[in-house]
Amino acid sequence: MDDIKQQREIASRMLRTLGYTVAAVSSGEEAVDYLESNSADLLVLDMVMDR
Repeated sequence: MDDIKQQREIASRMLRTLGYTVAAVSSGEEAVDYLESNSADLLVLDMVMDR
């Protein structure tokens, strides 16, 4: 989760290269929505976001 698109893309690309399946979102609200119907083994998030 990162509000900066380029950062999400870089992190997603790196994790996919390591063999992870990635779901990238841009906000906490999107993350909660995603996790309501999906599971995750690992969360990578930006702790300093505008909202």
